[in-house]
Amino acid sequence: MRLEAVLLAVMLSLSGPGLFAQTPLPPKPKPVEDVPPPDIGPGILAVPTQQTSAARTWAMFLDEPWPSEQALILLTAACATGHGGASVYSLGPNAQETIVLEKTVQELKSDAFFKQRKIVVVPIGSPQINAWDINGEDILYDRRQRPTGREAEHTSLICVPQGIIEFFLDAPEELETIIAHEMGHAVDAQCYLNARPKVLFPQQIQQICESRADVFALNTFLAQGKNPYAIAGAFGRLSMYLGDTSTGILARLSNFADDHPLTPDRIRNLRSILIEAIRTHQLQPVPVIR
Repeated sequence: MRLEAVLLAVMLSLSGPGLFAQTPLPPKPKPVEDVPPPDIGPGILAVPTQQTSAARTWAMFLDEPWPSEQALILLTAACATGHGGASVYSLGPNAQETIVLEKTVQELKSDAFFKQRKIVVVPIGSPQINAWDINGEDILYDRRQRPTGREAEHTSLICVPQGIIEFFLDAPEELETIIAHEMGHAVDAQCYLNARPKVLFPQQIQQICESRADVFALNTFLAQGKNPYAIAGAFGRLSMYLGDTSTGILARLSNFADDHPLTPDRIRNLRSILIEAIRTHQLQPVPVIR
């Protein structure tokens, strides 16, 4: 299926009824199994494609050529839904920001773990210091629609504002942390869906999903032989920018209603997991969904 067709299907599902038949809430999906911990190996880093920008294909766009203007408009509209305004990414395929993002996606998609799902990485024209993932399953759940097996239902968009690319432009491995985390959400699309109907405070489940995505990113760095401390660098940079440094009682009470764990807690958790991975020479299982 061409990229434009996938995007059109995603956009139709976002914009209103018509693509999927209206049905009662689907049954709860089967639980996500923990990722088996294979041996940590040296990993093989992807080599950037040696093509001209006019002829090359792009890992961020499912190994297809640079999208048409209409496709970029669809992508941007999908990413902007529920996340404020955004304009079409205007830097184009030859900008340094674009090349850095593409190399990051190439290296991550060289990992077989991320090949199990169609993931489109979307640069958008926004100054936000943020990135987010949109899964077809979430769209179906929110609209109380039953899966029909269409490809768009199992496709993820990872939306990457220009602001966060520029924020990490001098530290590509830290940007890779952010993209790997969002790819973790994509392959773990069922996490939030499995537990959401069970609890009064779904944001607490989302915090578990965030912790799982953190571990997916750490395991990817270890499996590819990259420096895992780049993950701490990314968190530290964001923490300094956002001011998310407190761990006192007031911070914890406030965080109860948040859908992300406190940043110092995330770093502490990843440190414990890294210590165990080094001790056992094994990748570590992701936190269990409770």
